[in-house]
Amino acid sequence: MFKPSAAAAPSTQLPVPVIHTKNGDLNQGTEIHYKLDVSGSRVAAGQGVCMTRRMRMKLPLLFCPHVWRRHSYSLSDVVDTLNYFASMLLWQLAVLLGLQLSNSSVKLAFSSPSAMVFSSKAIVIERITKQLDKYYKFPPSSVLEKTHEEHVPPLPIHRINGMDYQLWKSRTPTREAQHNMMKVNVIEDVFEWKSITLVPMGMEDDCIYMIRVVDMRTFEESGRECGSLCERPMHFSLNGADMYGLCDEAAFFLPGY
Repeated sequence: MFKPSAAAAPSTQLPVPVIHTKNGDLNQGTEIHYKLDVSGSRVAAGQGVCMTRRMRMKLPLLFCPHVWRRHSYSLSDVVDTLNYFASMLLWQLAVLLGLQLSNSSVKLAFSSPSAMVFSSKAIVIERITKQLDKYYKFPPSSVLEKTHEEHVPPLPIHRINGMDYQLWKSRTPTREAQHNMMKVNVIEDVFEWKSITLVPMGMEDDCIYMIRVVDMRTFEESGRECGSLCERPMHFSLNGADMYGLCDEAAFFLPGY
């Protein structure tokens, strides 16, 4: 659950929603109670009858505020990450964060009755970061590792104790024996880090590259799409239990706190 800081919104504005997560935090949701003022704008609901807006989303994990918090992103890290995503996802995140959007932000396209047009990325990133900077507290230091340009968006890098590093370095597959997207990859153990479980995928210089894994049932209940090969999770087997690797939450690890 990603909660706003102690700063509260004025009573005439919509409250900043608490983002709830489900299915191992693979789904995100919010709930806002509001009324309409005389001009038709939404305002915070007091007593009596009000409207409720509930949302449930399946955003990429490194695009989610609760994941930024887990990896200790700075606000500049958030901005760098947002710049790698399409406008369509940016506007969805804006709605999840409780921003009121104008009718011109998202509208139907003339080319097709089912097509949508989304406003500039620069506009929505500015609005998102202002909202985040106003209500949430971020660490001052960046955690993104930007020398490995093949990872988009850049991945966070963390320090672990030397014994854990040496253990997982020894369990990291070599380039010749890397895990394969097209088969079930048998693993003997997983790395428990904070609130998630990770599997080492390979060494990049001195960094251990790891991706998050969840059990198969959690992934299937989340309703996340895996229609194309690039969206397909990597299949692992741990003591006979099926697990899925999620490349959209990954990190590098080095020794030393």
